[in-house]
Amino acid sequence: MALKEIRQIDSCTRLGLWEISESVEQFLELKVLSVYKNKVYADLGSESRRLEFLAVRALLYHMVGDDVAILYDNKGCPSLSNGWNISISHTKGFAVIIVSEANNVAVDIEYISERVRRVKSKFIRQDETADKLEELLVCWCAKETLYKFFSKDDLDFCDIRISYSNIERDSHGELIAENLKRKVSSTIYYEINGLYALTYTSSL
Repeated sequence: MALKEIRQIDSCTRLGLWEISESVEQFLELKVLSVYKNKVYADLGSESRRLEFLAVRALLYHMVGDDVAILYDNKGCPSLSNGWNISISHTKGFAVIIVSEANNVAVDIEYISERVRRVKSKFIRQDETADKLEELLVCWCAKETLYKFFSKDDLDFCDIRISYSNIERDSHGELIAENLKRKVSSTIYYEINGLYALTYTSSL
């Protein structure tokens, strides 16, 4: 198993990270995941989607046990059958979830790649200064995180403004993300290394 970390964010919130090194067949050998065998082959068409689906549920099992299911509303937003809040993200080689008994939560992860430069104009506002690869990746993830956190607002990237002091490779910290529709700000926590950028937020 490639469970990387389960981190206690606060008294009611945890974040888990899974590095996907298993095959679909190896995942399905686990008793807790074997119940998904028919679903992953019938409903999920690609190997990457199957791996992401199974990695998320393996991670959830390690964080909250095997009697909790992921539910989705009509907008595709997830929740847990025990009433907890959850946010899910995955990228090439990794899956991450954040769960909380009380707080609203959101998380995003993106593998390190230059491809984010090609879409810079689509998500960086004119009053934002991100230019380095690390800044672009963290800003992308932070905007995805705030989009999930305010899922009912149907935000566009231009509706979100990111403010930060300095972002370097192999660093962690926090930044401010503004929901310009509501005129409210949220603290987004970030970390970036040679493999991925990750951002999350948790608040009542």
